[in-house]
Amino acid sequence: MANVGDFFESVHASLDSGRVDLAQLGGGPTGTLNLDEPNGLQRYAGILRPQIELALKRNRRERNMLVVLLTAFLVVALALVIYDHLHGTNSTAKLLVVPGLGVAAVWPLRVLIALNRQRFALEVFPGMMPLLSRQQAAKLAQQFLSGGLR
Repeated sequence: MANVGDFFESVHASLDSGRVDLAQLGGGPTGTLNLDEPNGLQRYAGILRPQIELALKRNRRERNMLVVLLTAFLVVALALVIYDHLHGTNSTAKLLVVPGLGVAAVWPLRVLIALNRQRFALEVFPGMMPLLSRQQAAKLAQQFLSGGLR
């Protein structure tokens, strides 16, 4: 699974077709699972759990790196403020603090928000899937895709 968007695309396609080729999921049983049979969606959700756990682990690692990056930006901004305070009105550090931190922090903050959305979708979707009909689950996967999980 390359990313969360690809994951939800493959799940959406499987839910639309009503059948899942278990061999494509890897590491599990082979054959075809009919999602319209009783407990079909529940079995599918159980089969997807290892892939979801892997995506959550990768998501957590990326999130931790971005938090470290944002913390480093904050430390640099704090150092510039202290430098400016110590050197008074002749310092140009004040020109760098607000614009520099704002511009530098925009990308990590956007990515953190996207990672939190992905984490929420990955945690909620498998638990909801068995409670819904196949068509409703496919619609939910499509909503997660259109909600910016690409």
